[in-house]
Amino acid sequence: MKLVDESKNLDIQITRYDFLMENLRALFVYEKKGIPTISPLPSFLHQQYVGKRDKLVLDYLASAFEAATNRVPLTTSVKSKINQLNKILLKARDYKDKLVTRTSLDALEQRIIEMIHKIQLEGYLNDANKAEFKGQKKRALDQYYEALYFLKHDEIDDALQAAHISEIEAKIAELKKEEVGRAVKAPKG
Repeated sequence: MKLVDESKNLDIQITRYDFLMENLRALFVYEKKGIPTISPLPSFLHQQYVGKRDKLVLDYLASAFEAATNRVPLTTSVKSKINQLNKILLKARDYKDKLVTRTSLDALEQRIIEMIHKIQLEGYLNDANKAEFKGQKKRALDQYYEALYFLKHDEIDDALQAAHISEIEAKIAELKKEEVGRAVKAPKG
């Protein structure tokens, strides 16, 4: 019980939890027959610990997610931000099989996926804005196309992202117009 309650290692907590519950079930047979075993009674301890496995996993992953989200603003590159969140997402998917109620992780997984999506999109848009600021119109156009492709081919319904899509399409049209205007003004030689 001490390892289940106090260990910092989730795998140890889970294995000790399984061992504890297995032993409590074995002792419960004796309790039913009126044979004294341990104090407090196995049935009481079982009630105290039933369902705790899911809580251990959810608490661990929520804590890991919080730590990762606190590190994200301190990281400069989009790739390293996404990598930190992907590690938590992979852990969540690994531990999902160890839960009694697997759907309890769905909300956390969705939050991680949404955060990764937002970081990726912001990365494309920031790169496009930087290139545009530096006067690198072709590079800016390429980055806006990357962002548009990303939005149109992700798993999120395009109707939910219509505002972003239309903003990016407008920016692409504006940059294309500038490119055409510049090509017309350029002397032939």
